Amino acid sequence: MDDYPIKRLSDEEKEFLAQKILEIKTAKEKKDAAEAEEKARKEELLEAFKLLELKSYAAHDTKVSYVEAKQTFKIDSKRLKKDLPDIYDSYAVASERKEFLTVHIKSDEDSDAKFIEKYGEDLL
Repeated sequence: MDDYPIKRLSDEEKEFLAQKILEIKTAKEKKDAAEAEEKARKEELLEAFKLLELKSYAAHDTKVSYVEAKQTFKIDSKRLKKDLPDIYDSYAVASERKEFLTVHIKSDEDSDAKFIEKYGEDLL
């Protein structure tokens, strides 16, 4: 963060940023609702597959397959790095990560009220 000097923003820049943040918040809320709906439908479909003893089913352009629960194994990379750093280093692979933003949306009820108070109701 040291690479970015403190900058005073104009009212127009603040409004632009507030609008984009609000658009992201709205899109995330819609996405979360859609994901919750998808999860509920998948759970219903899973129960139907088990009840009907189906392994797969195809309809239109979609194929659904039932995969039974089973135990899986993974490498505990934090523990491996701590306990056997030489082995970890010999198998570790570096990769570049694209820049991104993190967006945290408060779930408390008065976050919208605080937003309206600060930026105005017309942005909602």
